[in-house]
Amino acid sequence: MTNPQVNTDINMDLVLNTGTTPRRRHRGWLLALLVAGVAAGGGYWYYSQQQQLGTTPVYNTETAGTGNLSISITATGNLKPRNEVDIGTELSGTMQEVLVEANEEVTKGQKLASLNTDQLQDTITKARATLISARARVTQAEAQIVQAGARTRQARASLEQAGANVRQADANASQAVNSVRQAELDIRQRNEGVQQASNTAGQGNAGLQQANAGYQQALAGQKQAEANLQKAYAAFHQADAALKQAQLNPQQSNANLQQAMAQYEQAKASTLETRTQLNRLQELQKASGGKLPAKQELDSAVASWKRAVAAESAAQANVQNARTSGSSGRMGIDAAKANVDSARAGVEAARASLESARASVTSARAAVDSARANVGTGKSKLVGAKTDVEAARIALETAKSSAAAARANAESTRKGVDSATASLESAKAEEITAQATLDSAKASVMEAEAGLRSAESNLGKAIILSPIDGVVL
Repeated sequence: MTNPQVNTDINMDLVLNTGTTPRRRHRGWLLALLVAGVAAGGGYWYYSQQQQLGTTPVYNTETAGTGNLSISITATGNLKPRNEVDIGTELSGTMQEVLVEANEEVTKGQKLASLNTDQLQDTITKARATLISARARVTQAEAQIVQAGARTRQARASLEQAGANVRQADANASQAVNSVRQAELDIRQRNEGVQQASNTAGQGNAGLQQANAGYQQALAGQKQAEANLQKAYAAFHQADAALKQAQLNPQQSNANLQQAMAQYEQAKASTLETRTQLNRLQELQKASGGKLPAKQELDSAVASWKRAVAAESAAQANVQNARTSGSSGRMGIDAAKANVDSARAGVEAARASLESARASVTSARAAVDSARANVGTGKSKLVGAKTDVEAARIALETAKSSAAAARANAESTRKGVDSATASLESAKAEEITAQATLDSAKASVMEAEAGLRSAESNLGKAIILSPIDGVVL
């Protein structure tokens, strides 16, 4: 039966049909007692009537036998079920259909009635839309997290670059200051050159002979430096080959040790050679009364000797590293790399020594030319020396200007660090905000999912099913 216009809460009474055999026995005994009672009552009534009439009853007899006795009993009263169950729903709404009527037998799980589900379907549709929207916000928030992270990384990279710029600017400023100091040193040297030019004008042939001797020594030093450079190149190539061999076979640590020891011996030889060269120049200085060699040449020899000592120390450390490396392939490779680095340092030291020797040759040649010029052109040399002083003074002013510009640039780059730091803090704040937005969006998704589950559960409650077998009252 369908009645869509009825707006009610569903309540039905079902009569429980519980048990079969015990109930039938009880009814059988009750029926037997009723039959016996009726028979006895009827007999008693009939006997009383006959006594009142004063008649003698007439009995009909019949042979006893067995058979079925059919008796109909008519009674008036109320029938009550032994068990009742009230059936309803938690929802309120418009009844869509009622499928059973009173006194109709139903079975467990049978559909009894249903509510109109249009509003519930709308609720589910809205809940699904809310869930889709919440998930979209989660996706958007995750994208914002990625973007904020990218901005943070970019800001951090910018800060690191700004720091590198500051360090470079500071290095440039320091280099500019060193240039100023070098220019001041050049002025002092040029002034010394003026004095030396004045003295050279009266020295004559003695000075020229001494200059020639210094030039020959410089040439010898240059040849020795060239030979040392070739040895250093050979050591470098040998170390590089050893490194490649160690990379191919990590068990070649013993060869690396031998290589390191060979380089150490070569470094000691280079130290001895540079020391010998330095001693020779110092003896020449004593012999010439401090006139030869030039101060620049002597300083270059001292620097070459110090570099050779440093290379010897590095080579000795490499020997120790090679000895302690054991049979480890990785450590052997590291030792080989260290040998390569040491050999490369040896090449650089030898190259620097060669440059120093070439500078010494140039200086000695200049000394010879100067001595020759001093014989007849002392005054002209003096004028040239004064011109050099003026040029050095101009170079000093230029160096000071460059130093001021370098300091200003360093200060400007520090401001860039402050700006990059502020950008990084802003990017971090954006990342925190994006994370909070993502957390909120995820919470909205959970809430929307709960709403959808609740709406779907209510849709299931709109159908009323019989929980038991029984009869509708």
